[in-house]
Amino acid sequence: MQRERYMKSIKRIVIIFFFISIFSQVITAPKESIKNNHATQKGNIRSEKRIIVNTQSPNHDQKPEENLININNADKLILMTLPGIGDALADRIIVYRNKHMFLKESDIMFIRGIGQRKYENIKHLIKVK
Repeated sequence: MQRERYMKSIKRIVIIFFFISIFSQVITAPKESIKNNHATQKGNIRSEKRIIVNTQSPNHDQKPEENLININNADKLILMTLPGIGDALADRIIVYRNKHMFLKESDIMFIRGIGQRKYENIKHLIKVK
C-alpha cells in the first residue's frame, strides 16, 4: 500500500519535471532565435522586443472612433484582443458592466487586475459610447 503511494508520487514528480522542461524550452526558444538572427545580421548579440498592438490595416475611410472597442457591449473574444486582457479579465469586465455600465473609459480601472499601467496601454483602443 505504501509502496503504491510512493510510486504514484514519484510518477507525479516525473510528469511535473517533464512539463517544466517542455515549457521552459518553448518559452526560451524565441529569445534564442532572435539572438541568433541578430548575431548573424549584425555580428553581435542584441535582444529586441517587438509588440504588435493592432494587426488590422488602417481603414482611412472610417473615423478613428469606429475602430475603437466599445467596452459596454463588446463580447468576450473582442475584449481579449486588447493587450493585457485575457480570459479572466474579459470575464470580470463583462460581470462588472452587467451590474454597472461604464460611464467613461477610465472606469475600467474599477476591475480587479486593471491598474493605471494596463489602462494606459489600452485607453487609446477603447470607448464607452
